[in-house]
Amino acid sequence: MTLSDAFAAATGTWSGSNGFRMMPADPFSTHVSTATLSLAARSSLVSFAYTWSHPVDGDQDGLLVAGPDDSLSGRFRGTSSRRRCR
Repeated sequence: MTLSDAFAAATGTWSGSNGFRMMPADPFSTHVSTATLSLAARSSLVSFAYTWSHPVDGDQDGLLVAGPDDSLSGRFRGTSSRRRCR
């Protein structure tokens, strides 16, 4: 099964909410979140872009890209930090 076969039916954009709390007894802080799943490079890559919000650090977003060899590359960006994963 190729990436395009596995993800073609799931491509699109969604929105919802994320709940965040630091400690189990803390109340949830609820904010809008979004996700977009798309195919790229003639359907040989899957791209997953997302947004969410942290109650203190503000808006966050990230991008994950998966390739045909099961490799995963990602980028996360927040208001006060930058992280990269491979």
